[in-house]
Amino acid sequence: PQYCTRNVDAFISNSDGGGGQSNESTVTWTCNFPSDVLDEIDLSLQQASPGSSDHQDAEPFPILFAMVLFAISVTFTFVVFGYDRMKSMSKPNSASRQNGDEDESELAQTRNSWVETDLLDAAAVPAGAGTDATLSKHGHATSHHDTEANNDDDDDDEGKSNPNEAKGVAQDLPPALLSWQNVSCSYPVKKSSAATTSNDANDDDDVIQEVQTLHNAHGVLRSTELVAIMGGSGGGKSTLLDILSGRKSLGNIQGEFSILGENTTNTGGGMTAAGDTLRNVSAYVPQQEQFFPTQTPQEAVAFFANLRLGRDERGDHVRQQRIDGLLSMIGLSEEVRRRPIGGTLAGGITIRGLSGGERKRLALACAVAMKPKILFLDEITSGLDSENAVIVISLLKQMCVSLKVAAAVVIHQPSIDVFEQFDRMILLSKGRCIFSNRLSKLPEYYEQILKDKMPERHVIPNDLLRRAANWDHQEMSSRIGMNTSSSRIDIGSNVGRNSFVHKLHALEYGNNESATKTKTMKEHKIRGDAHDEHDDGEGPTTVTSRPGGFLIQTSPFPTSASSALASTSKRKKDGTSNNGSAGATPPSTYWKFSTIFYRNLQNHYIRNLTNLAARLLIYGSTAALLGLIFWQVADTDGDATMSLTQSRYVLGAGLFLSQTSFLLPFAQISTFFFDKKVFASESALGLYPSWMYSVSQFLLEAWVLILAAFIEATVAIPMMALWNPAMETYESFFILLAFLMINGLAGNAIVLFVSMASFSQDMAFLVGSTYVAIALAASGGYVPFAVMEEWIQWLQWFSPVKYSLQMFGMALFDGTENTIVELLELNEPATITGNM
Repeated sequence: PQYCTRNVDAFISNSDGGGGQSNESTVTWTCNFPSDVLDEIDLSLQQASPGSSDHQDAEPFPILFAMVLFAISVTFTFVVFGYDRMKSMSKPNSASRQNGDEDESELAQTRNSWVETDLLDAAAVPAGAGTDATLSKHGHATSHHDTEANNDDDDDDEGKSNPNEAKGVAQDLPPALLSWQNVSCSYPVKKSSAATTSNDANDDDDVIQEVQTLHNAHGVLRSTELVAIMGGSGGGKSTLLDILSGRKSLGNIQGEFSILGENTTNTGGGMTAAGDTLRNVSAYVPQQEQFFPTQTPQEAVAFFANLRLGRDERGDHVRQQRIDGLLSMIGLSEEVRRRPIGGTLAGGITIRGLSGGERKRLALACAVAMKPKILFLDEITSGLDSENAVIVISLLKQMCVSLKVAAAVVIHQPSIDVFEQFDRMILLSKGRCIFSNRLSKLPEYYEQILKDKMPERHVIPNDLLRRAANWDHQEMSSRIGMNTSSSRIDIGSNVGRNSFVHKLHALEYGNNESATKTKTMKEHKIRGDAHDEHDDGEGPTTVTSRPGGFLIQTSPFPTSASSALASTSKRKKDGTSNNGSAGATPPSTYWKFSTIFYRNLQNHYIRNLTNLAARLLIYGSTAALLGLIFWQVADTDGDATMSLTQSRYVLGAGLFLSQTSFLLPFAQISTFFFDKKVFASESALGLYPSWMYSVSQFLLEAWVLILAAFIEATVAIPMMALWNPAMETYESFFILLAFLMINGLAGNAIVLFVSMASFSQDMAFLVGSTYVAIALAASGGYVPFAVMEEWIQWLQWFSPVKYSLQMFGMALFDGTENTIVELLELNEPATITGNM
């Protein structure tokens, strides 16, 4: 008071209510402080103000979280694009070949790499095996031997008696790799109410009945043989192929299998007994091949080889030689194998690439790159013209011969040129196997079973399909003397000597009851092939004889196949597989994960920079528009405390920022659904567990969203003046950056989850957007929790937006006198870290 003077200004004002007048006054103070007193006042104000002196109370975890993630993302960005740039610059320019001498040199080099690098462990081709001009022109003769592998096999077999010799079986017959008998598949379904009205019906029959899609199928796959699975629609072709490849998980599956010397019986449920073994020694090629459009053929083959075979200890150049040899084998030139495969990107952009025939051959190369002993292919000629169909099947036949593998192909209406490439056929009609033998046995089949004359050569495929479509099991059974009232023969039941099934087995194995080989008829030939010199019927390595049983006993295949079987137990334990080939180690979990991670990174982001740049631009432009709408909303114009009304405006701005971060990741749903097709195709092969894809995709999206959050924070925070006066500027910025990062990661997790769980893209949008809408309404930002009905308030705990909004409010108002957070009950949990 000693430094100040009080001034009173009196004046007269009109009254609002009564029309009279009232006296009012204004009091002002005029103060004149000395300099030392002014210093003391400034110090007192600083100590009393919740300003910069309290910055040490800021929570360290959100700041460190934002700093670390941002540093990792920026470093990863420079490493990724720097490495990709260096890799592209280091690629040698491959000049096109100009003369025949250079072509011969390249072919010779490829041929040497085929043998010297132990490509696919290709062993000696059996005598009499045919050749294919398509493959030979690429320089791969079918008689090359892997001398080292053969010597190893000889050492292993030294001093051991050959089981085939003991049983008097011809030694040049290709070994059986897979055989099966009495394989059936049915699905239990509830009977309709109309079907259960009979009082005489059995109680069990009143509950369920079985719909049988496969009846007692039998057959064999032999090394070097190409087998056609044919029949009309609904005949059971895909069911049989899925069972044999170990992919069938639904239905009641029964049957006996012999797989590379290991016998197993499936007594019900999915393919639990033999499924793991079959998947470990085989490869499956689906009808619709799935590749990333920006991926190159070299990368596609390398991806499958790396996941199944692991790292080659002899060096990456050895694996590259194998890949080049395979691509040369399928006829892809140097130029073609280094350009994109092509297709439609997520979003509709089309990239030109390989033709339909080249894609089919590439799918075949990817399967062979995994070193299987058995190949299963589902309609590989679907969508191809007749010329490309012949090329693909001819290539497949040559691979079977040169690599000593067996292949089973589901095929519809093949031309005679395609049909004659096959060694064996399994013909199905309404789930029943009506022919399972070599094509050279068709004349006997027509004569003894169909009781008809064999048609002209070019008509045979269509005639067989016509007969399969019109097949009457009861009529055919009665025609050959089978008396049965049941259309199903159970496993292990006696089969009459005159039954249709017995006739088929006799045609395949001979008429002797013990199922040993007997010369019963002269073999008729419809074409020359590797088996025409055997005129004494089909000779299995070993046949298990028992009532109704004709299961061919397979024998362990040398080296690679037997070790593949041995690795099945290891694969069950740790998810790895071992092909048993020299120089390769079982792929570790880290190796598989890094392979998937790099493939997704390269094709979704590095080679799709337009999409990446567009996403970052959208985040930046959206933040700029919100900044203009909420321009300087948190600016107090020098006031020490923000009013409650202004505080509500600020929370509204934070709610819109949060909403943006949750909704913008929905733009990636189309990408996830594109990946889902690729994942489904690859998971059918058992290449990697599903979590590897999910985690890799989440991490890659997190990288992009962290960069986007930084752009959003850099633009929006200054424009909206979102600074906490009680904190240092950098602390306030990084806490709000952590807020935007957490929002983006949560939105990404929601999108990934609904994409994986939904059966269609539209359903994923519907479910995801519905959840986010409810989460916004229950966040407490629009309607305070105190205003909500008590019975609905529990929704707040399932709303990620609630925790996001609370984090935003605490980031701006912690340490200040503002009480908006407490008034709106946005304080559970009570810390920023707890809400994160």
